[in-house]
Amino acid sequence: MTTLEQANRIKARLRACTTVEEVEQVAEDERETVMRWAEYPDESCEKVMSIHIINLKNYMLKHQIIGGKSSD
Repeated sequence: MTTLEQANRIKARLRACTTVEEVEQVAEDERETVMRWAEYPDESCEKVMSIHIINLKNYMLKHQIIGGKSSD
């Protein structure tokens, strides 16, 4: 599986979450891969995908975006 395929799989898992607990579980499940990618050089696909995934997880948790709804 390519980096982009893996990243898309992880992001899809995050987007499918309906609870904060599910988001945290996906983050735990995928932490090793994403943190490994974060160590790549700044211009690499791996680094960019790690940033996308981390930002998506943080956004979902911060704004409590669960099931496509915001509590704001």
